[in-house]
Amino acid sequence: VTDVVCGTNLETTLDSDDYLLVDGDFDTEIYLLDGSTTEKAYVAEEGRAYVVVAYDLTYTGKEATTYNQQMSIDYNDGYLYEEHPYINSDFELRGEDGTFQGQTYYDVEPLSGTYEIRSCFDVPEEVMTNTEAPLSVVIALDGQEYTYTVR
Repeated sequence: VTDVVCGTNLETTLDSDDYLLVDGDFDTEIYLLDGSTTEKAYVAEEGRAYVVVAYDLTYTGKEATTYNQQMSIDYNDGYLYEEHPYINSDFELRGEDGTFQGQTYYDVEPLSGTYEIRSCFDVPEEVMTNTEAPLSVVIALDGQEYTYTVR
């Protein structure tokens, strides 16, 4: 895990190093062909927020396999969130062309390097604002659970 951030709007430019990082100094409106504007897709609904987890994945297995993200956010020792705000992806993988692409799984080859991944979770706004409460990222790999403590 390289970064965990909370916020209410996300950078959505696929080739940006700040992709999915929250509450940055960027425009949250899309300008439509008819001259009107609309909110970008990744602006949290009223009373909601996002938790974005950025991490690097290095596969050291000796056989090709499929990576399926099994991750959740644990807020205040027991409130678990697994809901992603995207329709067809569980995580965003930076491809060889430098842009991020939504994935539900990814085939990995042995010793194929390190993959840069970002994942987003839709949570109640309290998860972001109550900084006194514990917050963890729970990761399941090969039947084992690992916890990364954010606060």
